[in-house]
Amino acid sequence: MPVSRWLGDLIKTVTREETIDFIVTDPLTIGGSMLKMEPLTPSETYISIKVKSLRLPFTRKGFTKIHGVVHSFANLPGAGSEAVEFVSATTPSALSGLDPKNISNVIVIDKQVVGPTPWHGGNLRLQIGLFSVIEQELAGAFLSTMTALSEKVGVTFIASARPFLDVISTGVSALTRQVGSVKLEIGMDKSFTPPVPGTYALIAAPVGDLSGAKFDVDPNDGKLKVDGKHYEKQPYLVFTIEAASRQERWGEIAELRNAYVAIRDSVKGNDQSKAREAMISFRLLTLTSPDLVEPDAIRLIDAVNQRLALAFGSPMVSGKPRSDAMPEFEKLAPFD
Repeated sequence: MPVSRWLGDLIKTVTREETIDFIVTDPLTIGGSMLKMEPLTPSETYISIKVKSLRLPFTRKGFTKIHGVVHSFANLPGAGSEAVEFVSATTPSALSGLDPKNISNVIVIDKQVVGPTPWHGGNLRLQIGLFSVIEQELAGAFLSTMTALSEKVGVTFIASARPFLDVISTGVSALTRQVGSVKLEIGMDKSFTPPVPGTYALIAAPVGDLSGAKFDVDPNDGKLKVDGKHYEKQPYLVFTIEAASRQERWGEIAELRNAYVAIRDSVKGNDQSKAREAMISFRLLTLTSPDLVEPDAIRLIDAVNQRLALAFGSPMVSGKPRSDAMPEFEKLAPFD
């Protein structure tokens, strides 16, 4: 079953059976002031989503250790007609093997769960589930494996994430079927139409309990405040939707790095013909990369063209190329 289906169904079941609301706030003030954030401009900016902090006042008794698992799923428009999806399941170190007696404090994790990935406009569907998992025979090892897989796959690059969507989703879905050992503490299944950059809170509360309440985040400790007081009754999670004008992780895009290496090797071999062919391939791959907006793609292409001209001269002339003209891919600095 797709992650969007089973997690959405689970959230509905929990809210119905426990007569509880999972509330998603509007953008929050920080210390009473609304922070000014860069807007999301289609095809020019990147969107990222981070879980900043959470509070887990677990109510289950009789267990020595509990793991906290943050599971997320995002669906957003791609550059073409096909949607882009990201999924992750992670147990941050601050949520691993917790003593239920000592976990009432807010835990700051600052965990990226989506992006930065190109924003092309439209709507964002975002699901976040915060689960508590009782320590038992294979729970810790299983969660460590899922966390390692999520971190290896990443939540930034579309091509690397796509093959593992079902693997991660199926693993977490199977975990949640362990009746009595796994509990959804809080969950969200929401479409942002469109998403607005800001700080949000996902809050568990009895139905109607927070109607008309005023929300704020304490800038000193990241705690959620409701009507001027720290909220301590139920679990909550604070997350951000952010925009950025640069893909700071461009150097990690494997497809482009490999294409650049082909150019660099041709330069080292003093083969101008191969270097030109490799440059054409790099240009096409960069312009069609699902992980870059067009302005960044053009800047990266220009940076490599300049290096190629520096290596052979401009226009290209015969002779031994400059050995320092083609640095490692990550050192190109196209945005300086």
